[in-house]
Amino acid sequence: MPNAYGDAGVSNVTLAEIVAIIAAAGGSLGQIPQNHFYMIEAPSC
Repeated sequence: MPNAYGDAGVSNVTLAEIVAIIAAAGGSLGQIPQNHFYMIEAPSC
């Protein structure tokens, strides 16, 4: 998704590293974006 639509403009690897750093501070924090990431990858029915 282009930055014009609110994308952070980072790679998936960078995004995973950011989530890992946040999750290291508290496991429950790493679960917060879980549903969001699932829904953007889920196939449409």
